[in-house]
This record gives sequence, C-alpha cells and structure tokens, in this order.
Amino acid sequence: MSALTYFDPATGVGLPLSGGSPLGLQVHECGRMDLGTTWNYRDVCSPFWRAYFNLSAGAAVRVGGKRYELGPQALVLLPEEVCFDCIAKEGVAHCWVHFSVTGAWQAGGGAVTVSLNAAERALWAELSEEAAVAVSGDANRLRNRCAGLLLMALGKVENADASRVSPELQSWLGWLERSLDQALDIPSMAKQAGMGSRAFLNWFKGETGTTPMVYLKGRRVREACRKLRFTMASIERIAEDTGFSNRYHFSRVFREQTGRTPADYRRRG
Repeated sequence: MSALTYFDPATGVGLPLSGGSPLGLQVHECGRMDLGTTWNYRDVCSPFWRAYFNLSAGAAVRVGGKRYELGPQALVLLPEEVCFDCIAKEGVAHCWVHFSVTGAWQAGGGAVTVSLNAAERALWAELSEEAAVAVSGDANRLRNRCAGLLLMALGKVENADASRVSPELQSWLGWLERSLDQALDIPSMAKQAGMGSRAFLNWFKGETGTTPMVYLKGRRVREACRKLRFTMASIERIAEDTGFSNRYHFSRVFREQTGRTPADYRRRG
C-alpha cells in the first residue's frame, strides 16, 4: 500500500494558524476532534511535524512496528518524513498541532514520547479544550500558546536525545536553513562543514542516511509548500526564495516531489 503523503498541514477540520516563526518554529494548525475507526489510516507521511495529545487512552500511532500510545500522560511528536499508522477506537478526544521547525531540530528516525508533569498536562488539556471551540479570531492567541508548549516539549527532546544528532550536523543544518535561497553545490556545502567534498559526502550520508543534494531538494520543496500555503508571494518569488533558478525549474522539481504543480497546490490549498 502506498504512503499517504500530506504536503498541506491544513486539514480543513482544525484551525489554521499561519503566521510568524518564533525561535525557528512555525505553527500551522491546531485542532480537536473525537476519533473513531475512520482514523485508522496506514502509512501517513508529511513534510511537517505533528504533536498529538489525547485526553483519554484508546488511540496510538505505530512507527516501524513500534506502537506509541496516545493519552493524557505524554505528548507524542512525529517529526517530518516519519511515516506512521493511525490506530483508534470510537470516542477518543484527540488534540493535534501541525508545525515546522528549522533543520537544527532533529529527532532521529521515529516518533518521540515526551513525558508531561502535572502542570504541563493541565496546559495541554486547556489547549485541547480551547481548540475544540476555537474560531478564526482566536488564531493569534492559540498560535502563541501552541508555540510555547511546543518549545517546552522540544527542549525536552533536545536534552534527552542530544546524542541522536551531532552538534556539527545541527550547526550545519541551521546554516542550510538560512541559505536555501543561495546557489548551493557540494563544494560550497563541504566548505561550510570544514571538509573536502568526498569527506563531506561520506559524513553527511553517515549522519542522515541520504545525500546532501537529495536533502537540499526536499527542504526546498517543503519550504516552498509552506510559502505557497501561508504567504501571498508570487510563484516566481517563492522559486527565487527557495533557491530555484527560475519558475520552470521550480515547477518541474516541485511536481516531481509532490505530484502537483505549484499553481495547483496553491489553488487547491
């Protein structure tokens, strides 16, 4: 069965929270719904992060054969490009936040469970209740609340899982996020890492499991998705801001990656 790839973090059910990106974090959507068996999807995969908090037990996600229970005791984070299965029974109160972070945030190849203390559980429960009744006028307040809770959770991930990504890679990925609009090649990326081209290629593949150019192409397309969805910039400007030589090059690569043209992606939202 092919993966269900969602390039658009807006579901049409939750409240879109487009806006700024404090401290490298951009919140896209927050929502609350009661789950049922229709939530039992297979191979869900997205170019953005997901945070799941449930007010009761009875649902889970499965990544690579490992099951992660969703409930009130912990937050489950699903990093971008992590494919997972959804498992649910009827009537489970489910709260989600879709968001993006800079490349300096990495959580390895699976989901992450973040334990919550009593105060944190209360804050996430309040967010869940607010999301259940939120309307468009609540977007700014809700976005800021989501950002604060997510940054606390990501701080725990960084402290607990610092060994998963080397400081050198974190630094390099942070540079890349600031350089997506630049003309980048292997020599320039290797220079930033302080290595020769061959050593850089071997190091990057060992750290990430992919090549620098494949990673760069994916980051540019995902950033373009966010700009198409959350800004009014022209397609030509987005192509320029994400490092493509022109609109035609951008459209070709974007369609290869997403199966849609940039114009179609923006039109269908």
